[in-house]
Amino acid sequence: ETRLMRAMLSVFLGLSIFVSPVQATAQNHADTCSEYLGSCQYYQCIEDQVIGCGAGGYAIDFGGYYCNKFSELDFKEPLYKLRARLFPSQGNAWRDQVRSCLQVAMQHFLEDTDTLDCKSLQEFAFASHPECYTDQPSFCDLPPESVLRVGLTLELPELTNPVVIQQMQDTAEICVSQLDNRINLESSWWVTQELNKVRSLWSLVAKDPLKLLEAFKKR
Repeated sequence: ETRLMRAMLSVFLGLSIFVSPVQATAQNHADTCSEYLGSCQYYQCIEDQVIGCGAGGYAIDFGGYYCNKFSELDFKEPLYKLRARLFPSQGNAWRDQVRSCLQVAMQHFLEDTDTLDCKSLQEFAFASHPECYTDQPSFCDLPPESVLRVGLTLELPELTNPVVIQQMQDTAEICVSQLDNRINLESSWWVTQELNKVRSLWSLVAKDPLKLLEAFKKR
């Protein structure tokens, strides 16, 4: 029994010696990538220095790819004060906020996680999307044409991806909640009526994201 306990202790210590440097190295490498936060180079650094999931991994295939695509978008802002009140989010500010939010969330995950692999990174990254999309400024408050531009930036394979569809549904549910809050605080009858129309659209997407996909495909 004593020999068995010693053997088990030796194995445990051996594993500790083996595992700890790997975790420390991953965290240190993630820290070196922090200098790229806010730029699309961040995803390439994570791929090269931390995770190494290849061209099909989240960092390259989705995070970095769509970071570059969205960074190229230049949104037009509402020209009229009343419309700007109805849709207060500015597209370019929203675009930059989302990029920063997604990367900061990933950075915290990489620094804090005890187990790091391609699947866990992808699952966490996708799960962080709805919250970052609806932070301030929120996707829910973008004008319809900006929402459409965001949707049309996604390529057809993404629009049939169950994970992406779930993100759309989760985002729409948050939008319904945020619009409910705005409606409750709104004093203008006209703005309230218009917000209710927008809320109805997001409510429809929350129930059936495929209806929005069909609209995108037609465009």
